[in-house]
Amino acid sequence: MNHSYSISEVVPYASFLARLEIIMRSGMLPKDVQASLLDDENEKIICDLENLCDVFYKVFIKSNVITPDSTVIFNPHFGLASRSCGGADADIFIDGTLCDFKTSKSSGYKWQDVAQLLGYYCLDNIAKK
Repeated sequence: MNHSYSISEVVPYASFLARLEIIMRSGMLPKDVQASLLDDENEKIICDLENLCDVFYKVFIKSNVITPDSTVIFNPHFGLASRSCGGADADIFIDGTLCDFKTSKSSGYKWQDVAQLLGYYCLDNIAKK
């Protein structure tokens, strides 16, 4: 990989933020907060995250989908429409295009994932009105 940063340096922060998000979304603290937030991540998860970062770099950065002039919004929500659905938020808007990442070892689409994306589309339209 030809990055100006080291993915291995970013992965621990991404892992920590993912752990915080689980706590925030569940609304419950884990029994052992320190271990839950600060223990080293499983090596398989680290490897998976590094692979995902590499794919993101190749698909979005290297191919210039995201440029220095791009408008990028992480975890966009849909205002009052989001609140009516328990706080729905997506993964990322890139120059007005919604991207919601799904990871799986199998290929193809699940109807639930497609329904979620259609729901985000509807929520976005409601929020804009």
